[in-house]
Amino acid sequence: MCLLFALSDTSKVSQQDLQRLLLMVSSEFGRTQRDGFGFALGDANSPTPYIERYAKPTDFMGPGRLAQHLQEAGWMGKYALHGDWEQSGDWSKLKHTGPLIVHGRTATSGVALKNTHPFHKNGWTLAHNGVVQWHGPKLPLESTCDSEHLLNCYTSLQGPASFGTCITGWFATLAIDPAGMLRVAKCAMTDLYFAWSPKWQTYVFSTNAPWLVNVSTMLSLDCTRPLALEPYVELTLKGNDCAGALPFDPPRVNSRYSAQAERALGKPVYDADDAEPSESTPKRSRSRKSKSKSKPKRARGKSLSRDESFKQITDATRDQYQQQRQLLLEELDGWGVQFDQEELDRMSNSELKLALIEASDPDSIPMQNAV
Repeated sequence: MCLLFALSDTSKVSQQDLQRLLLMVSSEFGRTQRDGFGFALGDANSPTPYIERYAKPTDFMGPGRLAQHLQEAGWMGKYALHGDWEQSGDWSKLKHTGPLIVHGRTATSGVALKNTHPFHKNGWTLAHNGVVQWHGPKLPLESTCDSEHLLNCYTSLQGPASFGTCITGWFATLAIDPAGMLRVAKCAMTDLYFAWSPKWQTYVFSTNAPWLVNVSTMLSLDCTRPLALEPYVELTLKGNDCAGALPFDPPRVNSRYSAQAERALGKPVYDADDAEPSESTPKRSRSRKSKSKSKPKRARGKSLSRDESFKQITDATRDQYQQQRQLLLEELDGWGVQFDQEELDRMSNSELKLALIEASDPDSIPMQNAV
């Protein structure tokens, strides 16, 4: 499943705390989200949000860092080998205000920068978890990601009011509108939780309630208990105030894409206005088998079992996590910070990143070993 995280208002959050938060979120998202990482942050100095996107999540070493490293390298910077990424704005000149939205991606379409969230078009910025199919008028697309259809609903149609007639599928969306307000919407099948942080004076949103609690604990945010967000109501937040609550019609569900949606959401999906499946509901796999009897089977190569596929994904994720860990340890060693083995066994990558921030000047983390 893709993962979402958001703050409704960052005006009471220091830039260093935002840096710590983004490092922690990217590290935790990177455990499972291997196909992209990005965030958007309201900027009082610009009519558009500050945006960073990385097709390879391990390229992210802190907001503004990669661009800063390349700049510090002078004319040689343009010859540095690095992955697909982009930065819209200057982190060092950023005057953050308004909402923050963060996205970790598990791809259901091609892995590329153009398919990495958040998407930005005509003043709107959007991140999405789920799978949708388009049935509306033909509109321009800049990616091959289905999420752009939801962005087009905002830029060219009537936002969630268009979902019922123009899309089928499942979704949870976080968007920043041209006025700099946060827009939140979801269907009944997707998870999205919120809590209040009295320390940062902001609402905190996440697709995972236990993870939201962990972030609150690690950053001492003292968040209230996470609550599930009501489906089929678009909430508009101006800072921490409600600027609108618009109910909208549920979109239809296309069972042909159920397997794809289950991968995106990380749990089973079902039809009939998202009603709970009953014991009498036939299993989807059986219905597929019965249909396949009437059609000739296509020749296919050797397919992997579910366990073998899961092992491949797990091994790749573990390799990326260990690669990032080694880079962090080398950075820490460059600052003269070392841990004994017992401490290292207890520390996650996010804790190592926080140790790196504390050991260095937040504006001048050295470039060596950065990827």
